[in-house]
Amino acid sequence: FPIVNANLYIRPTETNLFKPYHILEIEGIRILFIGIITEEVIAVSKSEPLIGSFICIEDAAREIEYICNSYKDIDIDLTVLLTHIGYEQDLKLAKLLPKEIGVDLIIGGHSHTILEQPAEVNDILIAQVGAGSEQIGRFDLLINMDTNSVHEYSWQTVPINDQHCPRDPVMDELLGGYQAEIDGKYNTVICRLPRKLEHDRRFRETELGNLFADILHYQLGVDIVMLASGSIRKKSLPRLVTRSVLMEIYPYVESMISFSVSGLMLRDMLSHLMQTLYHEGGREFYQWNKDLRVEVLADGEIGSIEMQGEPLDPKAQYRVALQEYHYGIIDENFGLTHDDLADNGRVRVVSTSSQDNIIEYMKTQKIPYSPCDGRITLHTPLEDR
Repeated sequence: FPIVNANLYIRPTETNLFKPYHILEIEGIRILFIGIITEEVIAVSKSEPLIGSFICIEDAAREIEYICNSYKDIDIDLTVLLTHIGYEQDLKLAKLLPKEIGVDLIIGGHSHTILEQPAEVNDILIAQVGAGSEQIGRFDLLINMDTNSVHEYSWQTVPINDQHCPRDPVMDELLGGYQAEIDGKYNTVICRLPRKLEHDRRFRETELGNLFADILHYQLGVDIVMLASGSIRKKSLPRLVTRSVLMEIYPYVESMISFSVSGLMLRDMLSHLMQTLYHEGGREFYQWNKDLRVEVLADGEIGSIEMQGEPLDPKAQYRVALQEYHYGIIDENFGLTHDDLADNGRVRVVSTSSQDNIIEYMKTQKIPYSPCDGRITLHTPLEDR
């Protein structure tokens, strides 16, 4: 199946970066697939001079309408949107689409929402099945070929386990030939922890978030490390840490970018982040090292901020490090532009792989105890989304 995306294009020629749609015919049923990608990925494309994008959901809806109208001469029986914009944005998108264009399904992602039954908005069925490959969703559809619409459907989430997905002995034998080599490289023990560390919720301080942020702070030599909570992909780190376990939990081999901000700019960054999270449905939360302690009041306003036990000095300069992807979208999450940062001091790459930094530290250093120590105090808890 090809990559399909309708909201990224090449600026000089105004042609799509990827194929915007794909028509598949199965046993006489023509299915139109259209792809829409997450706004965070689109935001990164802003720094690419050759890549343009339809940023807002309204523009995406107009592009979908354009594609559907362009194929009115083809007898499309089922129209499916493949999105990665989050469940709430899927609901908004469905409301914007005219019924006449004939969109039937939205199969979404990004927010990791699990639905017992699909939502239905504007006669469009909307479904998600959580995160990763723990389960898949299954639609059984009865299509009305006269109206080109879904007449009846059933939906279920199917766990990926031996009961529902029996093992294939031919594939097991093929993969077994590579297993010893893989085990030798990736199942080497990096370290042993005093106990399992948790990261069971993304939108609060966690033990594992504290550990990784403290490690990167030590390794990079900056004042503050802000580590995206969503980049930690599992809910816990076991006591026995192997390379493969660590790479599953933190799979991102990406650079760390450092820049300078004043204490006042840092307060404004945190204020923008929390206002986005509390009032605008923001999806990015960050873990940071123990030198920075922040109080977030009930309405998302920033209360007290301390650096190394002292009140934040609004005139002092601090070096902050972010993952490269999150530096790319710093205006979205923290309200600062790249020009703002360049004007305030040098912007530089301090590591080409944050994963390497974490692995090296855990191999060579005594692992610090990193409990939830109140470095991020939320008077009103944030719900996962």
